Parts: sequence; C-alpha cells; structure tokens
Amino acid sequence: VGRTLAIGSLAQFFLLGTGFMILETKAITQFALIWGSTWVVASATIASVLVMAALGAWLAGRLPRIRPWFVGVPLLALLLLAYLLPIGSIGFESLAAETAFYSVLTFSPVLLAGLLFSGSLKQADNVAFAYGANLLGAMLGGVAEYLALITGYRLLLLAIALCYIVAIVLYPREKSARGSVSTA
Repeated sequence: VGRTLAIGSLAQFFLLGTGFMILETKAITQFALIWGSTWVVASATIASVLVMAALGAWLAGRLPRIRPWFVGVPLLALLLLAYLLPIGSIGFESLAAETAFYSVLTFSPVLLAGLLFSGSLKQADNVAFAYGANLLGAMLGGVAEYLALITGYRLLLLAIALCYIVAIVLYPREKSARGSVSTA
C-alpha cells in the first residue's frame, strides 16, 4: 500500500500542471503570430515545449536538490518580461532574430517549470497521486487557456505566475537526516 500525499502536495502538483499547460498553449498561439497558424508551427512549438520540459527533468535528476526560489525567481522574472514584451513589441530586422528572441522568452520558463516539477517529484511520497494531480491541473490549464478570449493572452501570464507562486510556496521541504523538516 503506497503512502498518500498531503493536500498541499497534491495542490502543488495540480498548480504545476495548470501553469505548464497554460504556458504550452500560450506558446502555440504566440508562435502562430510569428510563423502563421499551421500544423507545422503547432508541432514544432509542442516539440520545443517537450524538449525543454525533458531537459528540466534531466537537469533535476543530476542536481542533489532543487531550491524552489532559486528556480522560481528567474521563472517569474521571465514571465514578467514576457508580459512587458509581448510578441511584436520589439522590431527585428529578420524573422530569425525575432524567432530566436521570442523562443528564449517563451521556452526558458518551460525549462524552469520542468525543474520545479521534477524537483518536487523526487520528493513525492506517492508518485502516482502526484502525476494524477498534475494531469488534473493540466486539464484545468487547457480549459483556462480559453480565458484569453475574454482577457487577452498577456493576462494569461498573470494566471501562470499565480500558479507558480503558490506552487513554490507549497514546494516540499527537504527532510534532514534526523527526519525533521528544513526550510527551503
């Protein structure tokens, strides 16, 4: 019989899933603005998101511990930068330069989100429950993306930031060798 997860831990995985799915769907829409809305653009964007998430998981596997605020502060800073510099707000001489700039701005948060998720998963007592909560959150994130029809895509960044702030606050504390909990 597996151990259960505390409600806070389930909520954290739920919010990580919600934020990630909104990030992914927002990325697809952003790159459709640059390259056009085609299946090739959507496929390349989804592939880029998955590669960055996998890279985050790979890095988390090599690091002994993920400190949530060391990852979270740059993640939130990149979301703020994306809010301040929406697609098309900066003029570029070439499509390649524009694509490179907005790729870094769009996919770097996905890498950091992958680090947060993988770091949390390494500490989860029940991985199946953690994945389940994460998938339910991703389903909500997919639905929440439709808020953009009312609010616009820039305000989705605030929803993403809120998901990650709460997830960072709920990030599991590292257990010391004596079984006590240390602060992050």
